[in-house]
Amino acid sequence: MVAKENPANPERDLQQKVEPLSAETSQTDPTVERAALKTDNKIRVLLVDDHQVLRESLAKLLQEQPQIQVVGGAGDGQAAVELVRQLKPDVVIMDLGLPQVSGFEATRQIVSENPGIRVIGLSAHENEEFAAEMRKAGAADYLTKGTAAELLVAAIQACREPKE
Repeated sequence: MVAKENPANPERDLQQKVEPLSAETSQTDPTVERAALKTDNKIRVLLVDDHQVLRESLAKLLQEQPQIQVVGGAGDGQAAVELVRQLKPDVVIMDLGLPQVSGFEATRQIVSENPGIRVIGLSAHENEEFAAEMRKAGAADYLTKGTAAELLVAAIQACREPKE
């Protein structure tokens, strides 16, 4: 069972911030998960959005892709930074308007600490200024939530290409 997120309680345990997205991606023992991830060639993805239903829907969509494995989800920017430190995903799908730490600042921290991890901004805002700010923070790409699923999958796959 997933613990309900409570933005008013920043001291909650990290395990409450991580929801198991399926039996295959349970985060109850991250060391076991990381070890299992190293044995295949899938793109490991962390989903970050303050709306649980969106995280769960994206997880279901992405888990249908044989080359993608969703390794976890976070509902706020601080949890995202902490999970990246633990899980070392290849790609982070990052919302912008997050509690605790914004998506912009979480992206800056993640890319600064983990230059090999790619961040894709995903927002409801079709605003070029937001896209430019995310790229300035270090995001590899920026998509809107109105983007077709195929384009999101393609953006994730493009993250496998070496950085220019």
